[in-house]
Amino acid sequence: MAGHTESSIRIDAPRDFVFRVTNDLGQWPAMFTEYATVEIEEEGERHFVFRLTTKPDKEGKVYSWVSRRDLHPDEFRIEAHRIEPLFPFASMDIRWWYDDDGDGTVMRWQQDFTVAPGAGFSEQDAEAYITASSHEQMTAIRAYVEEARRRSPG
Repeated sequence: MAGHTESSIRIDAPRDFVFRVTNDLGQWPAMFTEYATVEIEEEGERHFVFRLTTKPDKEGKVYSWVSRRDLHPDEFRIEAHRIEPLFPFASMDIRWWYDDDGDGTVMRWQQDFTVAPGAGFSEQDAEAYITASSHEQMTAIRAYVEEARRRSPG
């Protein structure tokens, strides 16, 4: 069995602005509530390989992993894959889309994953956690992007 989640949020800003701001990985610790640091390990014209490190959770645990993020700016979409460590997942693929709704942008996330044996939780547990976390993170991102838009000239 594989896990799957989908989440979306409307952001009051033009699609190209939302795409640019949300793909400025250096801003992620300010944009997301869960990330402490982002370290770029490799940067190409349309991809990043980077290490994310979380802020401590309720038990004081910090998590860190490397991901690859492929940008498709002409299509306003992203493909991302967790590289290492995969555990507690056996696979983790994430897609982002940015849809112009005429007055703003609808940002959508889709995550497909499998939980590794021995992880201590099921795909259903992971789906519930990721869905709740996605809502929290998208709300924080919307606030960050809309504030950046208010501050930007023009």
